[in-house]
Amino acid sequence: MSRSSNKEFDPNASELNHKAYKIGCENYNQGHFKKAAKAFNESLEYWPEDPQAWFALGDCYDELNKPTKAEKCFRKSLQFTTPDKQSDVLYNLGNSLLDQAKFEEAIECYVRFPLKVQLIGQRKSIWNERKMAIQIKTHNKQMQANPAKAGPLI
Repeated sequence: MSRSSNKEFDPNASELNHKAYKIGCENYNQGHFKKAAKAFNESLEYWPEDPQAWFALGDCYDELNKPTKAEKCFRKSLQFTTPDKQSDVLYNLGNSLLDQAKFEEAIECYVRFPLKVQLIGQRKSIWNERKMAIQIKTHNKQMQANPAKAGPLI
């Protein structure tokens, strides 16, 4: 997912990036996720290091049930997001990893999520996601060891 285009050298690149991003947001809010993804991709052609556009593109792929693509976008967003603003990216990255049954990696993202997040509801959700990932991981290990004794996943 590396980007290199001549568009980033356009003298109006910042304005064009913002315009495409805005179109992406409008489409996303209307539930037109493919159109939104296209707009966010265009936005990234003008500013390949735009952490918000990478994040928004990852959200589109998440809505389109493409967790592998979402993961790549969230990882790209993390590269360009300042540490004090990585909470949402880590949360969404953890969820996309969880959707791919990459439980260990998902747990790592949830653990990295700062404990003193201002979004209390989101922090509660983080712990629920983490707990679920751990339960699934444990159940899968039990199934591999002895399927008859593993019991149902709760």
